[in-house]
Amino acid sequence: MHQSEAFSSCQTAACSDQQWASATLPVPIIQPIDMNDVVAVAPEFEDMDLQTVLEELSSRETRSRLIQGLQLTDAQRLSAQSSPEEGSDSSATPPSFESTEAIPPTHLLVAHDGLNGPSFAYPCHAVVLASHFAHLPPSPAPYPQPAGTIHRMDVVIPYPAAFDLIREYAYTHSSEALISRLLGLAAGVPRTSEAVFEELQDMEVEELSVRARMVQEVYADASALGLVDKQFWEQIQMASCFVSSALKHAVWRDQMEELGERFQPPSEPVPIIIPS
Repeated sequence: MHQSEAFSSCQTAACSDQQWASATLPVPIIQPIDMNDVVAVAPEFEDMDLQTVLEELSSRETRSRLIQGLQLTDAQRLSAQSSPEEGSDSSATPPSFESTEAIPPTHLLVAHDGLNGPSFAYPCHAVVLASHFAHLPPSPAPYPQPAGTIHRMDVVIPYPAAFDLIREYAYTHSSEALISRLLGLAAGVPRTSEAVFEELQDMEVEELSVRARMVQEVYADASALGLVDKQFWEQIQMASCFVSSALKHAVWRDQMEELGERFQPPSEPVPIIIPS
């Protein structure tokens, strides 16, 4: 079965373990990307449509330079606690990019849950944010970007730690990497749908419950941010289908093993007593 076939048979996928019962995953309704927001941070894309912008960002050279910028900055990632005061326009100087073709990130997206949970800081590029996430506020950074600054953007999402996976997808658009991280599978290994399910069948209920929760968290964050990408939502639904089916199988397997232990035949013959 091809991935498209697996997806079509799992449109109403739901995580059915005890913790995530009845948590269906419909594709959320998201408003379109406003190209004015994209052009505001990347005037070179004026008079282009969104698809053309995404194709340019996904070109091998541009994508490599963007990701290299993240990697250089991630090496010295600032924690949310050491970032500037909330509402401040700029933050600390990023690492030197003079000897590289990497494109420096423009923003430090600080994700928190709006409650008392920990915050997580993610370097990002304004053009990637504007072209992927419809529900983010317009970039507070002026254009052109002043040299040596990264602007802070505070964002409230349900599960701040899960944004790391969403950010990776926005830069790579790799369905294989997305599915692998969601389901806890080794990356870089081509798999059929049957192979994915076979690997999940070997997991215990506890691990599959963790995977179900991860799918839910990524889904919730991407919905809140308004991620506009059909392929992403198809992969999320497919992952939900896989993990839901594997959980049902694991619960059934454990129940059968428990029944088998409970009704083990005696090790010695039981004498039959016939009343006289």
